[in-house]
Amino acid sequence: MRLTSVLALGLVVGTSGTPLAAQLRSGRPPLPEQLNNNPRLLVANPFSFSSTDSASAVRVGIGMRDRISKFGDKWWRVITRQQMNDALLQYAYPIDAVLPPLVARQLANSLQARGLVLSTLLRGDGGRYTVEARLAGLNDDAGHMVRIAQLPNQALEEFGAKVADSLQNAFKALPDAKLCDNTKATAAEKATESAIKALRLQPNHGLAEYCVAQIHIAKKAPVDTIINHLKGATKGDWLSLPAWTSLAVQYQAKGDSTQTINTFQEMLRVAPTNESLRKEAFRLFQNYGRPDAAEQVADEGLKLDQANADLWDLKFGACIAQGTPEKNKCAVDALEQVYALDSTKADTTFYTKITFAASRPSIPSKVTIDSAGTKLTRDSVLIDTERFVRWARKGAGKYPNNAILLGQLAEAYGVAGPLDSAVSVTRRLMAVDSSDLTPVLKVAKALAEAKRGRDAVPFAPYVERLGGSEDKQNMSLILAQIAAFPLLQSTPPDYDQAAELARVAVKLVPPEARAAQLANFVLGLSTFQIMVAKDKPAFDTKSCPLAQEMKILLDESGPALTAGRSISPTTIDRYLPHHPTYVTRVDQMIKAYCK
Repeated sequence: MRLTSVLALGLVVGTSGTPLAAQLRSGRPPLPEQLNNNPRLLVANPFSFSSTDSASAVRVGIGMRDRISKFGDKWWRVITRQQMNDALLQYAYPIDAVLPPLVARQLANSLQARGLVLSTLLRGDGGRYTVEARLAGLNDDAGHMVRIAQLPNQALEEFGAKVADSLQNAFKALPDAKLCDNTKATAAEKATESAIKALRLQPNHGLAEYCVAQIHIAKKAPVDTIINHLKGATKGDWLSLPAWTSLAVQYQAKGDSTQTINTFQEMLRVAPTNESLRKEAFRLFQNYGRPDAAEQVADEGLKLDQANADLWDLKFGACIAQGTPEKNKCAVDALEQVYALDSTKADTTFYTKITFAASRPSIPSKVTIDSAGTKLTRDSVLIDTERFVRWARKGAGKYPNNAILLGQLAEAYGVAGPLDSAVSVTRRLMAVDSSDLTPVLKVAKALAEAKRGRDAVPFAPYVERLGGSEDKQNMSLILAQIAAFPLLQSTPPDYDQAAELARVAVKLVPPEARAAQLANFVLGLSTFQIMVAKDKPAFDTKSCPLAQEMKILLDESGPALTAGRSISPTTIDRYLPHHPTYVTRVDQMIKAYCK
């Protein structure tokens, strides 16, 4: 079709009545094109949430780019479609790629652009599109945005041109707005005049309004004056995070909690992956009694784009910050959506987050307790152990030397079993990293609670060598309180194992510590009872070795009973007064039997 048009045009020209000499080029060389030394501007293809709209986005982008190159060359040198596509191919993208905003910004940087037109294509009622477009300098704190709807039967290229036309005043205003921004710190009056010029050309120009607001902040102007200009800035550029941030600060200074919450919600819409912003927003929402505010932002965005991993990640953060069992489940659900969208992007951060969320109680349950002989049923919440183990195994399987993920796997096995697997993983963890003893302590506790205190003993030297005072105290309590003390009350009592565990516990803490007193309490009682049990066999058999063993046990139990007396004076006082009597008796036995 294109060849036919050219031939037809040739026939028309060849048969016209114009003299042949007039159809030939003049012998003079053509005048060189005027060089455009203006800074570069990238007009990216509009981003589309649905891949089915990508072709439409490209056509709209063509219309925008062509129109802007015609009226914008006074200020900018628009990067052509061919130049953009050459760069895309260089970075392994297809030609006319529809890029997310952050990637488009990276492309602009690689092309040494100083300005950028970003836009988003949204499908509305009747299948017609709406475009939100933003013009800003690449390093500017704010720019200007428009929102334009497609007319019925309007061609996509024409629609793109219309979007570009709606930015013409923003293009005209940008030089004065930038002049204000560049001079506000050194020449505030001149900067204000420049901003006023910009605002005459384009009301609510984001950068101009933001610049005036900063001048007023520096002058300590009334809060309402500053707020008015910042509201103008966010009206002109509702994607300017600096403008929203400044507005939130002013609302907080004014004590307006409702507007502060609304403003932080807008900030999350602009930057859902900004971790420091998320932490501050979650904290603020909790303090103001609106813990659901961030989740609301995520849900609104997901209605438009179910495949947006950033919004699912925001929902995770919003849910986990609320801390309820229902929201713990919501957090894991959200990250599972991220994984389903692209499992190859599941890195150590992803697995750390999902295993932490899965370790939180999330399943409502009923527990029956025996209170003074009465059976009572109470509500409880359990950990979804299947989920916890599954994700912990995935993470540690992909990153076998990651200490955090190994710790999570050890904890998962600790609560879900098998405990032998928990011990095995904990030994792997101890070989990889010694900076965090929490997983080691959790597995030791799980072993103690499972009446496997002896299996927890090998972890004690590791904690003693590398742990802080709190780690050592916790390990001592695990051995003495959880593992050893119940052995004194079991039927029959297991004094030998109780003494064995208590000896290890005593060594972990200083003598004045409460944990040391408890360990000595257990050690004193168990060794005294072991000694008493040897008395009759030693006497009946006139055994020197048994008498000597009793002497060793008495030497150990006496100081231990004294050191542990504060735990239960009544209990200790039933045994301690008899200690000197046994000392005398055993000395006599040794004198008689050991010749």
